[in-house]
Amino acid sequence: MYIDKGVPISTVTLGPDEALKKWKITNLSLKHLQRQENTFRNYEMMHLLHTIFSILEIEEAYAPHVSAQSANIVEAQDVRLNRIVLRGPGKKFLWRNNHLRADGLILPPGKAFIMSASGCPVLIATGCGHMIVAHAGRESLIDRKFIETGIKSRPQVSVVGSIVQKFWEYNIHPTRLCFHVMYAIPPSEFVHHLDHPIYGEYNRKLITYLLCRCPSAIFGQNPTKFHLNLGALIIKQSYDYGVSDVVVTDCLDEYDDLTYTRKSGVDATLRNLIVVKHTESRGAIMRVA
Repeated sequence: MYIDKGVPISTVTLGPDEALKKWKITNLSLKHLQRQENTFRNYEMMHLLHTIFSILEIEEAYAPHVSAQSANIVEAQDVRLNRIVLRGPGKKFLWRNNHLRADGLILPPGKAFIMSASGCPVLIATGCGHMIVAHAGRESLIDRKFIETGIKSRPQVSVVGSIVQKFWEYNIHPTRLCFHVMYAIPPSEFVHHLDHPIYGEYNRKLITYLLCRCPSAIFGQNPTKFHLNLGALIIKQSYDYGVSDVVVTDCLDEYDDLTYTRKSGVDATLRNLIVVKHTESRGAIMRVA
C-alpha cells in the first residue's frame, strides 16, 4: 500500500498482489459493491476500505461509474444514490450511483474519490479552491465512436474538455487551472498492434487520428505496432484547452507491483485501487508493510 499525504490531495494506492496476500481479496474492482446488501459478500473489501478511510481520515467518499469511460463530469451530489455504510468504528460511508455514467466529479474538501483501474491514470484538477478528480482512461480521452465512424458520441471528445467546461461553469478560466496526472500505464506496456485480428482496424484509425492531433502521444512506432503515452496525450489536450500547468508523476513503471496489465499470463481483470482525498496536509510517499 502506497500512502501520500499531501496538499491539496492525499492518496492511497493498492495493487492486486498485496490485496490477495494481506487482505484475501481476489479482485479490487468496485463493480460488485453498489448497494449496502452487497457488503455481506464483500467483507474483506469492506475491511480494506475501512482501513484506508482511517488512514486518510475519511468519513465520506464517492465512487462514480467510471468503467463506461463516458468523459462525463458531475457534481458530488449526483452520485448520492446508494449509501454504503462501512462496518467498523466511526462514521464512514461510500456513495455509489451505477445508473449515472461519470468519469469524475467535483470533490468537496475533506471528501474522497475512489476508483479501480488497471492502468488508467487519475487526473486531479484544481483551480480557485475547487477540485475535480477523474478517471482518465484511453476511451475517456478519445471518443471511440468518433475514431471509428467520424461521428461524436458525446459533447466533449475528452474528459479533459469536460473538466475545463465544468470549471467554466464556476467562472474559472483554464489559465487558473492546475492538472496533476498520476498512475498511468507505462507507454512501453501500452502496445497497439496494427495487424491485430480484432483491434487492428481500430488501432490503424487511432494512429491516424493521433498523428494528426497528438503525435507526441505515439511512442515506439513501427510498421506493425505503436505504443500510446496517455500522459503525453493529456498534456497535449490540456494545452489545447488553455491549461498550461500540467504535471505527470508516479507512472506505474515506478511501482512494479502495480504494473501487471500487459504481463504474460496475468489475469486481465485485475485492478489497482486508487483513493484520492481533497485534503490540507503534506507528507512523503511511503510504503506500508
